[in-house]
Amino acid sequence: MRVPEAAPVEPVVDDGVGASVVGTVLWALAAVGCILGREHLAERGSEWWLLTCLSGVIIGALMIAFTTRRARVYRAHRVRLAAASPQTEGPGGGPTVSE
Repeated sequence: MRVPEAAPVEPVVDDGVGASVVGTVLWALAAVGCILGREHLAERGSEWWLLTCLSGVIIGALMIAFTTRRARVYRAHRVRLAAASPQTEGPGGGPTVSE
């Protein structure tokens, strides 16, 4: 039985900052909704929803800080690599960075 080969997949170039910001904003909006509906949540015994949303905002803020720092470090590393690599002429006659 022949095993099919996996298609070559390029890695996603994303630093995660956008996803962290979107997630944090969504948790903040959910927290606002919980604050506005606090009486209804209290009647149902679901006040913990607000704490869950606030926890999401706090964790999201930490993730924004982490992903922003990580993106900055990766960007600086790529710049250092590009500066250290010799420039060679590519197939189209233009310069390319050899890796």
